[in-house]
Amino acid sequence: MNIFLEKILLRKMNILSLLYSESRPFTVKELAIKLGYTTKTILKMIEVLEFELQKWSNTVQLVVKENKEIQLKTSEKFSLKVIELSYLKESHIFKACDAIFNGDFVDIATFSNENYISYSTLYGRLIAIRPVLKQYQLEFKPNNKAHFLGEEKQLRYFFFHFYWNSSWGMEWPFKGIKKKQLLPFIEAIEQFKNSPLMISEQEFFFYWLGVISVRIQNQHAIEDSPLMEIVIDGNPKFELFLQKMYPLFKELFSLEESQIHNEIKFLFTILFIYTQYELEDPLISEMLVFSQNKEHLVFEATNYWLKRYMEFFRLNLSAAEYGAIYTNLVHLHFRVYFFEGEQSSFFSREDEIHKKEDVYHLMMAYFYKELLQESKYYPILKHKNDLLLNYTLLARKFIKLEIDYRPVRIQLLSVYGKAETIQLTTKLQQICEEKIEFSYTLGEKVDLIISDRHYEELDESVAPLVIWNENPKVKDFMRIIKIIEELMIQKFNHYLLKTETNKSTFLE
Repeated sequence: MNIFLEKILLRKMNILSLLYSESRPFTVKELAIKLGYTTKTILKMIEVLEFELQKWSNTVQLVVKENKEIQLKTSEKFSLKVIELSYLKESHIFKACDAIFNGDFVDIATFSNENYISYSTLYGRLIAIRPVLKQYQLEFKPNNKAHFLGEEKQLRYFFFHFYWNSSWGMEWPFKGIKKKQLLPFIEAIEQFKNSPLMISEQEFFFYWLGVISVRIQNQHAIEDSPLMEIVIDGNPKFELFLQKMYPLFKELFSLEESQIHNEIKFLFTILFIYTQYELEDPLISEMLVFSQNKEHLVFEATNYWLKRYMEFFRLNLSAAEYGAIYTNLVHLHFRVYFFEGEQSSFFSREDEIHKKEDVYHLMMAYFYKELLQESKYYPILKHKNDLLLNYTLLARKFIKLEIDYRPVRIQLLSVYGKAETIQLTTKLQQICEEKIEFSYTLGEKVDLIISDRHYEELDESVAPLVIWNENPKVKDFMRIIKIIEELMIQKFNHYLLKTETNKSTFLE
């Protein structure tokens, strides 16, 4: 959500995020280099943060040592999102978007005067988020009463992401509708799904219902859409859903009959596009039957994806695996086809760069490029960030690949001798998910050396050397695992490059 933060607040969040990333002290110089700020700026921000964090002193403390080393000490209950939300509420652009959603934004001049900010500054802030709005097919209209212009479904999608990514369930952000008023809808959804929702799932649908409710209260009902008919037509579950939801919408909102039906269709579509299946889910067979005779780009793209995937990776999927992957893909592909916009646009490019990658992410990024060779499916496949994230999750969950690339080879040395070394290697193998193997002989070619001493003989080795404690703690093992993951990604990138150079099938 940092595109909605004022510059000075963003700097403070970046400092806190870096300090929070590791449970150790940082020097001012180190912070300055990693964040690209001057040491003067770092010192000034630290001074301000020391004062501001007192508000959360029961969960977080900024420790500034005499040697100017800085460490963020936190309790187990601490969440950086609490501070981020506090900063967002101070940001004019965030407050302006919130006011526009609630219909409280009269015009730029009035809002500027009420919030002690110049007209030109606020106008500039609103113009700055135009690229994000464009992704959601929305426009900012500053004339008369400023508003966002676009399809109602797109406005709802944008504001769902706006509130979900800022409040994170920490507080109820919707004015004019109490959370408890929407509880009957959640209960009806649970009855419809014939299973209780997890608390995180409940919160997710509470937020969607909050967005829908405020938009209806402000006289913005959803329009009927042919796309909604795709998931409703021939779906025996819709009639049951309609029966459960109709009296609730009728009681809570002042809507015409046609508007009630459209709102129920929209909510049903929301449930459909966010449905996920586990491997042996009995509902998979129902979804397969429903999809059987559907002629639409979503279903064609899903068939194409699976066919290409099995060819490309030379895989034979079981019936259960095929069904689980197919049905999850249908829901995902329909979501990116129904809605325009990706919530990743709410975050800066720096956040994307620092996201952790693994072998599955690299593998799916490579496969994604192959999918794009068929231009027919571009209206669905163009949503790269959203799809790649979810493709990776699906691959990790349902697809196990035995890829022939070399494991990370490690030499582990202990001052306590070979018996202790073997014990440590066993422990490392148990907690490390990557492919690793060990060498116990000096001079052998390895990718990493782990030792509790710096021996002269190691100076000639080209492999990186990591010194850890004689009696390694959990944080020592976690540090090693992080290094192993980085080395594995290097190896896998080399493997991909070799595969691409040879222009061969992936597992050939």
